Amino acid sequence: MRNRALLFLLVFGMLFISRSVDAQELPTEIELKEIAYKSWVYPNISGVGKSDLRTIARGKKLLLVVYFAPWCPDWNSEVFFLKDLMEKYEKDGLGIVAIGEYDSPESMKLHFETKGIKFPGVWETDSLGAQKISEHYRYRTLTGDMRLWGTPWHIFLEPNNFPEDGDVLTEKAWIANGKVIKEQAEPFIRQRLGLDEK
Repeated sequence: MRNRALLFLLVFGMLFISRSVDAQELPTEIELKEIAYKSWVYPNISGVGKSDLRTIARGKKLLLVVYFAPWCPDWNSEVFFLKDLMEKYEKDGLGIVAIGEYDSPESMKLHFETKGIKFPGVWETDSLGAQKISEHYRYRTLTGDMRLWGTPWHIFLEPNNFPEDGDVLTEKAWIANGKVIKEQAEPFIRQRLGLDEK
């Protein structure tokens, strides 16, 4: 049993190292895709209580839901940009919520504290073994994301268009299957918030 655990750690370590030293992902297009995205209730990364998507979305014009893993190098290079976006556009109706995947809740909490992340964070899965059974996996493969781990993965929601009841919040949404960068994401966000029409 001990040898199996060591083998697993060795294989994961090699995957992580090879992923880390690869060139950063190419910029990802934000594309409108068909997806029956459902509301959810997940535990908070803070360790206190749970949050539901409808409540987080209330009062927002645009809500970015970003799925991440604390150990993902692409997420770690993107998170500072997302923090800046939140500070810059929160007053205009932007919201961001991060959904943690494939790591322990303790690691996610420490990650949020270390990075100074202030937007809400919840977690869906708490182990590497959940890679192919998560909602994250189902959504991202439905939208054509065939990366090994698929983080970060983004869905932009427009809460004013949510139906009043039911689980499915939207049948189509703007998706980024991978890392977003400022030169693409910020103009898109400004447009969806109606800021360039003023």
